[in-house]
Amino acid sequence: MSETSFVTQQDIEEQRDSIEARLHSAQLALGDDMEPFQQQWHADPATAFVACARDGWNERGADWLDAQAALFDRDAWLELGGMVAKGEPPSSDPAGEGDDEWEWWHTAIAERPAATPAAGQAAGAATVLGDAGMAQKIYRHRDAVLALTTQIGCEGKAAVLAFLDSALADIDAELAAAIVNDAHFPVVLELLDDHDSALLYCAYAELMLEAIPPNFYAHVAGKGAPHLMLEVALLVGIAPLSTGNAVRQRIHALTERLERGNAGAAHNPARVAVETFIRVIDDFGRAADTMHALGADLIQLRKQSLETRSLTQRLRSWIGMRG
Repeated sequence: MSETSFVTQQDIEEQRDSIEARLHSAQLALGDDMEPFQQQWHADPATAFVACARDGWNERGADWLDAQAALFDRDAWLELGGMVAKGEPPSSDPAGEGDDEWEWWHTAIAERPAATPAAGQAAGAATVLGDAGMAQKIYRHRDAVLALTTQIGCEGKAAVLAFLDSALADIDAELAAAIVNDAHFPVVLELLDDHDSALLYCAYAELMLEAIPPNFYAHVAGKGAPHLMLEVALLVGIAPLSTGNAVRQRIHALTERLERGNAGAAHNPARVAVETFIRVIDDFGRAADTMHALGADLIQLRKQSLETRSLTQRLRSWIGMRG
């Protein structure tokens, strides 16, 4: 990270505006290109999930998912969806009580599909999901993963540090160590204290998660749909916390897997939706990079303020002595 020169409050506001412009544009594109999947889900959630899993990329699926039959249960999506939409476990009412625009997260899948989706095309869930052990660990820590953006935006440093030391350390110890041991980690701590910037990023991260219905993930990852959603939630959530390359490398690995899967897909709205999904994930990575520059500037601005205050006190002392 380069040395920061003199910083003004206008510089800070311009960087925040840049982050908002990038993420707002990404959100608009995502909403438009997810519309076919949204319409399918609204019409019939169970049919949409199974049809997308059958007709998507799932040549055979990841073998380790065969033992994860519960992931096809309606309760799996109700649990995950409730936490995404509300930042907490869902109520006992599966229909929900709010007027949340993305109501597929509250819609019950009426019954578990009777059979595993048949073979489809392209790369298959095994390619898209990557490492089985890590995917299973992310799923085990799903509550913490889906609560992370709320912690960053609202709960501050203590909650985020606890996540890094516990959940992330179990999911990926190397990544957790790379984040907290980075020489520029103070920049991250400064960002966590800058509530305007943290809330801005986290609000768009939550909108992104809410905008993608479960059948889209089923199209891409079949039975591994919840695992893919959670991997995306984790990487987008921790991107602002990593000033080095560790998270960016993992985001790049994920988008590469998605690009390989999409390469053999037919040219249709589903392929366009995946392309937009890939760009949005990358946009969050780039927005996080801007946030790191913003954090460095916030440190510099505070340093300048302290120096100015110290100079003012010395001048007052000198004037008093001469008076």
